Amino acid sequence: MRITPSVRPSLGLAAASLLLLAACSSDDEPAAAPAPAPIAPPVAAPAATPSVAFMTDVHFEDVYGDFKSAQFSGIPTKDGKNATIRTMYAQLTSTRLFNENYFAFRAALDDAFARGIRLVALPGDYSDDAQPININGISAILHEYQAKGMRFFIAPGNHDPNEPYDDDEAGKSDFLTRDGKEQKVFASGNAACKAKDPTVVCTNELLEMGYEKLIAKLSGFGYMPNKADLHWETPFSNYPGGKYSYAEAMASGDVRNRQFEMCAEGEGGMYRADGEKPSASLTRSAATSSIRATWSSRSRACGCCRSMPTCLSRTPRSTRPSRRRSRVSMAPATRAGTRSSRTSGTRWRGSSRSPRAPGRKASN
Repeated sequence: MRITPSVRPSLGLAAASLLLLAACSSDDEPAAAPAPAPIAPPVAAPAATPSVAFMTDVHFEDVYGDFKSAQFSGIPTKDGKNATIRTMYAQLTSTRLFNENYFAFRAALDDAFARGIRLVALPGDYSDDAQPININGISAILHEYQAKGMRFFIAPGNHDPNEPYDDDEAGKSDFLTRDGKEQKVFASGNAACKAKDPTVVCTNELLEMGYEKLIAKLSGFGYMPNKADLHWETPFSNYPGGKYSYAEAMASGDVRNRQFEMCAEGEGGMYRADGEKPSASLTRSAATSSIRATWSSRSRACGCCRSMPTCLSRTPRSTRPSRRRSRVSMAPATRAGTRSSRTSGTRWRGSSRSPRAPGRKASN
């Protein structure tokens, strides 16, 4: 059985008339041209997110470094260089490698460059122990790759610096000689150098630099502002009205403005408890001497080596220095984009090393 829908004649004629009128043009008025379709504006391609290579714990050691000593210059090689390398035993008894890092670092930079990466972050421990011989070596490599178009952004680690101030008693006792023996190489302030021990090579290429020298040497790699950048800050920066300027950034980059207030008993400055009288301020030189004197003796006693306020607070009261306040250069770290949060009313950044167990020999 077929079912045919019924259509009213009047509706069919009306539809036909509309079609005829739409198809025919009038002698008096030309048919209007169809409106052009709107042209969509071109959609801009999203900006490519720049790639950043993070190379942490490089522990760079310049295996072709110059001790600047006539007494020992390393092991002569076929290409005319001298290899200033550590013994295999030194590597086997340490938590890190020494001799391979030079080549691994260059290979990593070459790989990043080949991938089109031009931004490299070195978030701490970029050197062995911030010795001039190694800082000069990594600085030369960074300048080499910077000339190719790469940029580097350095942050300090617990090996760079090893301590806030220069340590002219530092050194290593396990450099390799051409006859396979160990050679001691110490900074000039070491007791063996002062005693003129003939078996020890004395050179300040093995002292361990503090913040001030590191900032000066590596200022072009993030430790100081770049005029072409939109923003730069340390955890201690405070731009008037929140408005960034290069001049203010340079001022905040001064090592004197990258410090936090340290109080042995917590009674100085903004940390002084209600009702307590302000303590007398020390001069900068006196404060520095006091802190240096307490740094090594107090840090091991309380099991910390980086955070002086924590260290002093954990030292038994009988061994604490007298109440006084000063400022300590502790954090040349730079930050971009966001401001650091305040912790216990202060901004600072430090890093701590694992406490050394009593009687345990530390690896170099």
